[in-house]
Amino acid sequence: MAYESLRVEHSWPARKESCQDPDHDEENSVLQRSIQTLQAVLASERGKREAAEQETELTARENGALEQRLALLEGCRARQRELEAEVEELRQLWQTILYSTNDIRRGHEHTCIRRAEAVKQRGISLLNEVDAQYSALQVKYEELLRRCQLGADGLSHKAVQTPHSSHGTVSYPRRRLSSSATSIGLPAVPEDNGPQPEYKALFQEIFTCIQKTKEDLSENKWPSPGH
Repeated sequence: MAYESLRVEHSWPARKESCQDPDHDEENSVLQRSIQTLQAVLASERGKREAAEQETELTARENGALEQRLALLEGCRARQRELEAEVEELRQLWQTILYSTNDIRRGHEHTCIRRAEAVKQRGISLLNEVDAQYSALQVKYEELLRRCQLGADGLSHKAVQTPHSSHGTVSYPRRRLSSSATSIGLPAVPEDNGPQPEYKALFQEIFTCIQKTKEDLSENKWPSPGH
């Protein structure tokens, strides 16, 4: 279009010289107006093209920035997925540890309860056994004292009826204390020099029961915390 307008401009003087007709003047006027119109349209189109080029360049820059942001967003999403997977793994691990800890705690509580019950039952059984032994020994000891008292009264009665010796002294049966009874703090029971198998057997039974009880108490029969 620009080439056509230049060609018309260059050819116009020649045609003006050769054509002096009024019709030609009118035609020239029309052509000039057409040329001006076309030049205005061309200028307008050129401006639009420049504006479109600027807009295209701006759009390209915006697209580049958006692509960079999109790449960053994809990286953030990938990192988010990794973190979510780590959080889920940690949550499962925490639940496993929590369940294991609860099981261990419940097991320890049950073990402590069983141990306490066992110790309690053991203590009750031992106390009952000691109490039963003590009651039996007390009955036997009271019976023994009663018999000894009867024997001592009989000996005193015999001593009163015995004649005096030439020196005026009274002969009484010599008595000694039971070393076993003295050693455990029981009241001293007099013993004659003569054999008394019933008393000895009773004392032996009493001391055997006491010794067995002491051994039961001294031995480590209580359940230790480590087992």
